[in-house]
Amino acid sequence: MAMVWITQIENFRKEIFTLRQSDPTYHPVIGGHQYKPDERIRVLPRYSKNASSFAVPWADHGRLLIDGPNSRVTVIVGPTSTSSIDYLRCFDRQKNEIKPALPMGPRGGSQIADVSLHLVFNDTGVHFIIWSANQVGNDIIQEAKKLGDLLAGALIAKLSQPSE
Repeated sequence: MAMVWITQIENFRKEIFTLRQSDPTYHPVIGGHQYKPDERIRVLPRYSKNASSFAVPWADHGRLLIDGPNSRVTVIVGPTSTSSIDYLRCFDRQKNEIKPALPMGPRGGSQIADVSLHLVFNDTGVHFIIWSANQVGNDIIQEAKKLGDLLAGALIAKLSQPSE
């Protein structure tokens, strides 16, 4: 399975966002504070902090919630089909997948993909920017970069629209 980490969080928007992560093994450390499962991480305007041990949970082993001004998005890492690739996948409150899913690396095998992301809230959306990657092919990295802006716009639209 691909191991996906958030290593920096920045908010250039005026809105406040809240993150909650429920991975059973890895618990985010930000500013010297280790967050408990589902403890709220408030991302205020002009927020810029490094993070460690902040895993984006694998499917069925937890999830990352992003609460925006009007709605919520759930983020996991997992397959989209029987493919051998793991993806960063996002879902709205009604479990509709927000497209596109971003490829993160090989699923299983002797090599474990390790991807470091920066989570950036800015004028164009909510971006998961690949900062570094190990055991991930350049083709996967380029595909994730190409699709990243599409996902960023879709995520901010979903987080900003009033919930049903």
